[in-house]
Amino acid sequence: MKDINENFIKLEFTNGKDITKEQLNDTLENGNFIYIDLFDGHWVKNIYIPDEVPFSGGVIDIVSKAMYKTTIHVYDEQYVISKGEELVILGSPTKEWTVVVPKS
Repeated sequence: MKDINENFIKLEFTNGKDITKEQLNDTLENGNFIYIDLFDGHWVKNIYIPDEVPFSGGVIDIVSKAMYKTTIHVYDEQYVISKGEELVILGSPTKEWTVVVPKS
């Protein structure tokens, strides 16, 4: 069975520097499935999800193994994830992002 992460683009970012809407938009131009892996030494305090969803939808999968919390900004909402948590953000055909918290 193929690992799901093989279908995703792993987002490259600078440790400690927020992930911006522009950075995610640039990555979404290369593929609609993005994986963000957070861990100690490879962590950001804030992730800003773009307001616009790509025409063909999108998925942003965020997994935290980091000791510090990360805040994900989706429209006017904020979601905080901690070590051992995952957040999946789905871009729907209605052109809106929907946040899903997978069960452990």
